[in-house]
Amino acid sequence: MLKKTILVFMAATVLVLAASLFASPSLPKPNLTTDPVDYSGPCPVTITFKAEILPPPLPGPVRYRFVRSDGTQSPVEELKFLLPQKKTVSYTWTLSRDYKGWVQLKIILPAVVKSNKAQFKVKCQAAETGSSATEAGGGQKLPKRILLDFVEAYLVYSPSTENLQIATETMVLSYGQGWEKCQLKPYLYHLRRSDWENFFWQVNTSRKEVFKVSGGTFCAISEGTSREKLDIIVDAVGGEGDTQPERFLLRFSKSYLAYEPGTDLFQIIGELAVLSRGEDWERCRIYPYLYTLRLKTWQDFYWKANTSRRLAWKTTGGTFCKIGGSDSELKMKVSVVD
Repeated sequence: MLKKTILVFMAATVLVLAASLFASPSLPKPNLTTDPVDYSGPCPVTITFKAEILPPPLPGPVRYRFVRSDGTQSPVEELKFLLPQKKTVSYTWTLSRDYKGWVQLKIILPAVVKSNKAQFKVKCQAAETGSSATEAGGGQKLPKRILLDFVEAYLVYSPSTENLQIATETMVLSYGQGWEKCQLKPYLYHLRRSDWENFFWQVNTSRKEVFKVSGGTFCAISEGTSREKLDIIVDAVGGEGDTQPERFLLRFSKSYLAYEPGTDLFQIIGELAVLSRGEDWERCRIYPYLYTLRLKTWQDFYWKANTSRRLAWKTTGGTFCKIGGSDSELKMKVSVVD
């Protein structure tokens, strides 16, 4: 009887230890801070949110995303901890209107952990008179939407490094934030943004064609429920036929940047699909008709768009969100939806 009791006790101990070993590792709840918390002044304004994430209890990556009070979710990002040191993550939200809301950091892997909801409030004030933006703009109202139509834009992908970029006129528009890539064969690839719903692009570098596949399985050979050949030119560099290229370019026949100043909605569109939602872009209204835009990683230059003259320039030697600098006209066409 005693022997049986000891065996039962040992078995229970083993189960407890096994459960503790295989249980999902937990992380401390991050504290998300806001800067500024309560803003009152000229708009647009950029609110910055920061938090520190500690290394996971067990080796492995940490995946996370930011969730906003308006329902928007950032693409999933990943941290790799090579040293047992905490890392700081951040998120920005640019607003051009009065707003009260919050942002929350959500850790998805190795376990679901949510931070506090970092509250903030924005109160936009009218510009001062005199040399103000309102006067300089002649009383013009904000356009509903500004469109920058690209003459040439393309996506370039390197299979060996999984490096993906979107560019126009030799300037990078996105470094692939939010994109997922999969190589099925040396010449066959699946690409998609994480927020695309029920479709992806299938790229065949041998046949030089791109299909939009709906209802299929990403990263698996699948015909899907429908297939639509896209008007995209495929240029493969290095490699021939069925061999893996060094890189390939997808040249879009129709692509543009769309920006709504009133709601701060920002999108880069290619072949009717969202290529970027401007998570890593900054924008600023100088006058009702004059805007500055830039990717945060751009050094020493930015774009300037004039909705009155319907022109866009690359500005160097100036200060973002201020008049000045040297302008060189871009090929893109500027149009406005009132």
